[in-house]
Amino acid sequence: SNLLIVGNTAVHTVSSRTTVYPKLYSVDLDTLKYKQSFPNDDYPEDADNFMLTGDLSGFIVESIDQPIIKFNQKSDIYNVSYSATLSSESESIYCIFTNNFKYNKLNMRLIDACVYHGEAVNKYIKPGSSWQKPVTSRTIRLGGDNSIIPTPSNPVTTQSLSLSSMTGYTLSGYQLDLEINTNYIPVSTEGFKLIQIVYDPGDGTELHINSRELDESLGNVGVDITTIPDQSDFGDPRIPGFEHNYKFDKPSAHTYSARVSAIFSDHSKIIYDLSIETVPYSVQSAFEGVKLIDSKIYTDINNNNKQLLVLETQSPRYISNVVIDR
Repeated sequence: SNLLIVGNTAVHTVSSRTTVYPKLYSVDLDTLKYKQSFPNDDYPEDADNFMLTGDLSGFIVESIDQPIIKFNQKSDIYNVSYSATLSSESESIYCIFTNNFKYNKLNMRLIDACVYHGEAVNKYIKPGSSWQKPVTSRTIRLGGDNSIIPTPSNPVTTQSLSLSSMTGYTLSGYQLDLEINTNYIPVSTEGFKLIQIVYDPGDGTELHINSRELDESLGNVGVDITTIPDQSDFGDPRIPGFEHNYKFDKPSAHTYSARVSAIFSDHSKIIYDLSIETVPYSVQSAFEGVKLIDSKIYTDINNNNKQLLVLETQSPRYISNVVIDR
């Protein structure tokens, strides 16, 4: 027959326990007859089969995305999948519901109903004001007054900075684009010149080094001289600054200890120690959303039924492909 399958998700409540199930309809394109195919009175499976059980029994469906219907011609299986967020009083879980159906003699019948999910995490409470966006980028201006300029009696001076003190809370996101403005590092007009600025991100990646440009020409004529710290010094290593992308992947609370060292020609230096405090991210804290955007069920060359799930995150946007056994 020439069938068109459509559907939507519906809410089902039993003894104050609520869950969500797919409600499916079929349209015979030859006769244009329209009927509800699931749940139906022909087979015993119904909305009760979608109640959360086991380690998910204490959770309810908090939000759900648009379902996706696919068909495997080799196995004659219809699949309905959708992403959702489950919640309890204090925890939340991101999950994928994936349900297989088959059109039997009388009507459509549920073959299986599965939930793929991660570990439960504490509910995310957005820090800061409600109108503030999560911190995913930050510009830090290094500076200080002349008291931190090295002297023969004090050749190394240090200034300590904390990112959580700047933002008002510990970062709980997936990544941070950090820009460091070095234009305002103080120097003496009569003392030794800066020859190099070294940035150690503190995350195990390579050092970033800006060295003095020794150029016999007129310098970089493409530079706007109104934006450089010393308009008579085109080789000043303070001009470029630094940019670095942090990926926060630690399984527990972690402080990244970054360091910027401004080194003078007499090897004296100003050291800026920057603490970047983080806690492990969750789907809720790291992204504005995660959803299932596409799915495909298929039978591989070994005659095993598989399902490809295409997941998309928002802010930042990533696409991930996951293959599961079905």
